[in-house]
Amino acid sequence: MTEHSTVDDVLVVLLAALAELGIEAAAVTPTARLRADFELDSTELVQVALELTRHFGRPVKLSAKDDLTVAQVCRVVVEASAGDVRAELR
Repeated sequence: MTEHSTVDDVLVVLLAALAELGIEAAAVTPTARLRADFELDSTELVQVALELTRHFGRPVKLSAKDDLTVAQVCRVVVEASAGDVRAELR
């Protein structure tokens, strides 16, 4: 992890995690929603969160009750990597 991750850094990891779930990079836009557009269930959200946590060294928690956009996920992870906070997406 770099000292300060950028949205592009997070997007690369997020794209790879989504690709592991069978989602093509071409389908991923900043406004695409993880649950509504990609139909990720809670187990898949945990897989994505674990990959982001592993790569960026900060705990990332994706809640199944919220329908977050790709841009929201990237923003929260960047903000968390800039400080000593958890990335909690709820």
